[in-house]
Amino acid sequence: MNMRKIAGGFAVMMSLFVVVVSVPIVARWQLEKALSELFSEPAQVESVSINPFTGNLQVRRVEVGAEIQLELLDLTLDMQALFSKRLHVERVTIGSLRVPVHYRVQPAQSQSALSQNAPSQNALSQNAPSQRGQGQDLTIGGLGVPVRQAQSVVGTPPSSAWTWQVDELQLQDLSVAVQYLSQTHAVVVHHLEVTGANSEFSGPMGYDLDMAIDSAHLLALGELDLGAVTAISAQVQLAAVLADFNAYWPLELAGTLVLNQQVNARFDDVERNITLTGSTQIKQLALVGKQPLSLEQLDWAGSISSLLSAETGLRLSATGLLQADQLAAPPFGKIKQVALRDIDYRSTGVAIDHVSIEGLDGLLKITQSGAIAGLADSAEPAPEAEVAALTIHITELDLAGQVRFIDQSRSAMVTLVVPDIQLKVNDLGQGLLTRFELKARHQEEHQTGELLITGTGQLLDSPVNAELTMSLTQFELHQISPYLGYGIRSGRLGLDSSINITDNQIAAKNRVRIEGLKVDASQSKAQASADLPLSVALNLLKDKDGRIDLKVPIQTKLGKFAVDTSDIVNTALANAAKQAAFAYVKQALQPLGTLLFVKDMASAAARPRFQPVTFASGSAEIEASQQDYINKIVALMMNRPGLTITLCGVATQADKPASSVVEQQRDGDADAELAAEELAAKLQLLAVTRGKEVTRRLVDAGIAVERLFACRPQVLADDSAPRLTISL
Repeated sequence: MNMRKIAGGFAVMMSLFVVVVSVPIVARWQLEKALSELFSEPAQVESVSINPFTGNLQVRRVEVGAEIQLELLDLTLDMQALFSKRLHVERVTIGSLRVPVHYRVQPAQSQSALSQNAPSQNALSQNAPSQRGQGQDLTIGGLGVPVRQAQSVVGTPPSSAWTWQVDELQLQDLSVAVQYLSQTHAVVVHHLEVTGANSEFSGPMGYDLDMAIDSAHLLALGELDLGAVTAISAQVQLAAVLADFNAYWPLELAGTLVLNQQVNARFDDVERNITLTGSTQIKQLALVGKQPLSLEQLDWAGSISSLLSAETGLRLSATGLLQADQLAAPPFGKIKQVALRDIDYRSTGVAIDHVSIEGLDGLLKITQSGAIAGLADSAEPAPEAEVAALTIHITELDLAGQVRFIDQSRSAMVTLVVPDIQLKVNDLGQGLLTRFELKARHQEEHQTGELLITGTGQLLDSPVNAELTMSLTQFELHQISPYLGYGIRSGRLGLDSSINITDNQIAAKNRVRIEGLKVDASQSKAQASADLPLSVALNLLKDKDGRIDLKVPIQTKLGKFAVDTSDIVNTALANAAKQAAFAYVKQALQPLGTLLFVKDMASAAARPRFQPVTFASGSAEIEASQQDYINKIVALMMNRPGLTITLCGVATQADKPASSVVEQQRDGDADAELAAEELAAKLQLLAVTRGKEVTRRLVDAGIAVERLFACRPQVLADDSAPRLTISL
């Protein structure tokens, strides 16, 4: 009996030995066969070891073709769970796995068609592949894998099929050559640990990941819950070279990204909520293209919370500071630093608590063709997209720096520099009453020239409404002389303005002060209208110190003012100067004289002149009744040292009786002809003498003879009053 038991036990042990020895051999052979059939490539397995008592399985050195390699698969099964149709893996380790992965999207359905079906997701899906499972091709190691839209696990009834559970997964040295769309990446998973995974997705799975994508290095540690609501939490660190991923955005980028964020996300069928807390840094960022853009460093520190809902769209709140250093956008200039604090975005608008721009060095350049340098010319205007207007609210904006302006389209190039700009704006946005203050110098070398603009208004509304005041001191007109018509070459301008904009209509009251004005008279006469040359009007307005003080009203539309301010200023300045000149002369000479015009048919131009000095018939002596008038002309010229006048003596037929005594003593045709010649000579001499007499009187009163011009005397064949004309 004992021998029988011993023999039976020996038989069982031998059977188990045979099983233990033969099963790995059979398993190795079956595994090679299965892999060869699956991948259509020859497969080799160095060894398979199975311990049915402990549930341990080891597979070493697996090669499938030339691309798939596995160094080690080591797992431990719960053998008792197999009887309950449960695959319970207590521990699994995968070491040194190399496999190629290819993914591409077939053009089965256009992206525009997809975006029409889901307008709320359009902004998120433009650069992403289709999520509908159509036209997608995924292969792993050459094996095609069906791509289907993910199904929710919520409410899924329990299945009678096998279930699985993995307590701990260790993945070491995984190398994957990933071809995504048209881009190929080398993905290396240095270490991945997953705990608590199961087919019911009950409870969170922990993970610890250390991997590289090309030159990018990623560390992630956290939990993933695929239950009723998908939830992710992770501490993420990323360092990446942006150029490695240029295929995924429309711009060509250069620079490095360093990210250290705590990420928390929740997804369900209605909302997607993502929160990031930490810092992000981009160094040496450069955008390469027709309008290159670069910055030395971009820093973000704070918390970002985003919520994407089918009902409300995208909501994003960023609490913290975004700072960009050494921003350059040639040829428009550069900025030392831009900082934005606390940004809140909704589908209807964006609100920013504070915007700061420091070290602005802006450049606006007009080329010889009149185009703005740096703006690409478009053959056809792009069609206007029908999108809802995005509202903007900036609580506070500060700007400091300078702006340079160069215009090469004029006959003489214009270069204007406005340094030391200080701009402060509060509550900038649609429907808001914005308060603003701008201080600047307009001279690089001196501190005297300043510009100050303050006011309030609804600047982003349509139409625009605003009230502002402006003060400009010591502005050198030679800086903008190519814009100034009427022969204005130089001078120093001061300006005080009160401006009201109502429904895009500008009404401005301006007080203009000009010192040291110089005018090219030849150009001003050529460009003057038929009433009064501006050079003459300005000379009438200059005081003893060469200063001009006048009021210049402007009324125009906002769009016209923005298009060509120089024309409006020229027109307003010319009209105001002429009106002021008329008013001044009227005040200075009335009630004894005024400013008149005589039409010169030869030049078809109006010649302004004063009311003439009248004489008695046949006399060149200034009558007492005309002395007060001459005194007023003297005072006018003394007060306006830039004024010059022309004096023309005139004799008429009214002078003839007093000059024709010799004519009555002569008979015959010869004597009559001689008498007529003598009379004409007398009248001519009388006209000359009248001019000399008035000139002498003005010189005796202190007027420099260089300011008094004589003209050819006139003898008129009419009975008008004998006189002397005074013209400008």
